[in-house]
Amino acid sequence: MSTPIPFDRSRKTDKSRYRDSIKVEFDHCCAYCGRREKKLTLDHVLAHCRGGKEIRGNLIPACRRCNLAKGSRSLLDWYTADLPYFCPQRLERILNRSDGNEIRVRQEHQGGFG
Repeated sequence: MSTPIPFDRSRKTDKSRYRDSIKVEFDHCCAYCGRREKKLTLDHVLAHCRGGKEIRGNLIPACRRCNLAKGSRSLLDWYTADLPYFCPQRLERILNRSDGNEIRVRQEHQGGFG
């Protein structure tokens, strides 16, 4: 019988603070639609399945509705002027904070990542 591994509260607290700091950066609003939500998720600008990393510049707060709607699609394919809540300033803010992912996101939009 193995000994259970003790739960490390400090690690969970650090992760929670890290996630909260990203939400604070966007004033607890969805980066896509701008809605203020109590329970925001963190969305990967460049999805894991497309090579996106779990780094600050690739994580943005998103309401559940926007996170589910985007799924693993390319940001620039999904977040277009056709969406009723599209905002070019929000798009630019997302792209400008993406820590180098902007180039990959833009290339992906141009078909560079198949």
